[in-house]
Amino acid sequence: GIIRMEAGFEIIHCDFSDGLEQVQVLRRPPSEGGGGGGDGGPGARRRVMELEFLRGLSERYGDIGAGRTMLDYSGMVSALFFDVNLTNPDAARPDLPRLVNISTTDLTDIREYLEAVLATRSGSTAGGGVDWRGVTDLVVGRYADRLLYMGKGGLSLEDIRSEMDFLTATFVDGEADPGSVADAEAAARCGEHYVGHVAAISTTASDRAILAAVRSVTGRICGTLFSVRRLLYRADASEDSAVAAAATLRELAAWLEWARFRRCAGGCDVGEVCVVPMWPYGTVDEYYTPRCTNGTGTGGPSYWGLPRPSSWS
Repeated sequence: GIIRMEAGFEIIHCDFSDGLEQVQVLRRPPSEGGGGGGDGGPGARRRVMELEFLRGLSERYGDIGAGRTMLDYSGMVSALFFDVNLTNPDAARPDLPRLVNISTTDLTDIREYLEAVLATRSGSTAGGGVDWRGVTDLVVGRYADRLLYMGKGGLSLEDIRSEMDFLTATFVDGEADPGSVADAEAAARCGEHYVGHVAAISTTASDRAILAAVRSVTGRICGTLFSVRRLLYRADASEDSAVAAAATLRELAAWLEWARFRRCAGGCDVGEVCVVPMWPYGTVDEYYTPRCTNGTGTGGPSYWGLPRPSSWS
């Protein structure tokens, strides 16, 4: 079967009599939502139900939770593992890869690889391979907010130097001068920090593909950080150097395009939820700038190109 994440999650199972046990079936009470009314009427109830619906969905942004599913990352299959044409025919969205232009030969190769992985990993203990989710979470947790902080602009030369020293000092041996051989070695240590320990246990083709991808990302992050560090410590460094450093770090963040960069700024009140588009909900504006909501809908075109659900109109 298939588990698909969308608004919450959806289970598509080929045979519900195989491997599943019916535990409980209860009738839902009649819906009391909808309608108008004052603060205590049906309209208020509908708003609360919308809020709690969204609150439940927002808990699934990262995963289903509580170990209810275990992913075999060492058996992952992705078209990104292959040298194929993933260009989006919609020129306005080059950031979203698509398989529509892939050749029949390439598609056959991917299917054969998928079949081989399924045959090889069938019966494998989920979670027994490399926890790539854990590795990438460490990378994002280390750098995401700090990149945004330094890249926002407005920091003095001394402030951005201090932040850069915090991020890079772990990898610098002694007082290596920026631009020296030792400085290059420090950048290399930085790039390997979160992947070096898993390289030896990356035994599957999927592991090796993911390892190469993560190394590419950490290498670019660390290469950029140490390049900025050299700029900030030049003999003629000035406040203009801080401005140039911030611009370089913004470019890096734009290249990374991590989901963590799209959060509701400042967080939401306890009576609100941070909303991002989830099929079939969400607007174009909410994709680019997630917003806090208390359950009331907002106008604007659907991100999915659909009529907005009546409950959100």
